[in-house]
Order: sequence, then structure tokens, then C-alpha cells
Amino acid sequence: MNIKKNKFGTAILLGRTNVGKSTLLNKIINKKISITSRKKNTTKKNIIGIHTEKKDQTIYIDTPGFQKNIFFLTLI
Repeated sequence: MNIKKNKFGTAILLGRTNVGKSTLLNKIINKKISITSRKKNTTKKNIIGIHTEKKDQTIYIDTPGFQKNIFFLTLI
């Protein structure tokens, strides 16, 4: 009996503001599901994209960027 196991994974696109997280998501999914702009903070909420290849799936989560100083203050 030859059983192929399905694979599933999740990846979070996390980083500073305006570094290309939404553009990367659009390229991976091969569709424009996330708005891109030269303006900072274009992404306001998490955007989920699902990439399916045969029986395997990966969920990508595009997050709003964070400011370096704000992130540092939350660690204190």
C-alpha cells in the first residue's frame, strides 16, 4: 500500500514597514491579493494567502510592518 502524506505549513511574513512583505506574498501566491504601495503602513490588517501545489498547502500571513522603536518599547 503506497500512501502519499499531505503536507501543510504556515509562514508569517513579519518585518519592518515598507520592506516588500506584501509584494513577496503576491509573488508567492501568483495573484494580487495584497495591496502594494510606496506609502508606509499600506497593510493595516493581516492578509492570508494560501498556496496549493498538488496535495500540499502553505498558508502565508502578511502582517503590517512594525516600527523599530515601537517594537523595542514593547519588549521593556
